[in-house]
Amino acid sequence: MNDEFKILINEIKGNSTNGDIEIARMTIYFLLDHFSSLIENDIRELGNALGQSRSEMASIQNIAQLLIDFNDSPKILHGKLIELKEKTDINYTDSIAYSFISTLNSPIRVITISRSSTVKRVLIQLSRNNLIKNLFIIRSYPGLEGIQLHKELLEMGINSIPVYLAEINKYVPKIDIAISGADAITNDYIVNKLGTRLLFEYAILHKKTTIVFGNPLKRIVRDISINNEIFEKIPIEY
Repeated sequence: MNDEFKILINEIKGNSTNGDIEIARMTIYFLLDHFSSLIENDIRELGNALGQSRSEMASIQNIAQLLIDFNDSPKILHGKLIELKEKTDINYTDSIAYSFISTLNSPIRVITISRSSTVKRVLIQLSRNNLIKNLFIIRSYPGLEGIQLHKELLEMGINSIPVYLAEINKYVPKIDIAISGADAITNDYIVNKLGTRLLFEYAILHKKTTIVFGNPLKRIVRDISINNEIFEKIPIEY
């Protein structure tokens, strides 16, 4: 494997600030931009190396599996990467937001956790359509992704209130909908930041709506072994 692909692998493994789909977008664009170099190298080796990234990062795991499955069919692989590229496009993400917005008749009170790029676009479109009444964002530890999301939205003129996970019992009764993103989506559960399950449990207890927004790249058919204590599995039945 040449140096440029080794740098890509290291960037993915060391990235703790960007969202899963943002990392997937970067990876796909890189692979397409360097496709001639890719087919001159061991595609399976690169796929195996990508697969050693966080097991909870389903979008990267799916890209890795694609490289392994089509390592001897470059033309098909290129087409598959183009298909995935379209699903990381901001217009595709906004289409998810528009589908949700079309179900609303009035502004809503929302609480969310972590920093999902899909959830961020949903919140932006809700704000642009004057459909956010109140927005609470759980701070999220240890990376404070919630604070990062709060600051990013504030720069766009969208106000929110950062809250501690330990205080959600005070805020859930005040909201209409609890939303989250997902690092992975299986048939039986989603994987997301620690605290998501507690948030949904409180929301259900108070008879609030719970919604998970996830990009199709997060869909994965195999069981996931969680090796990072800041992630957890949340049953689909929630």
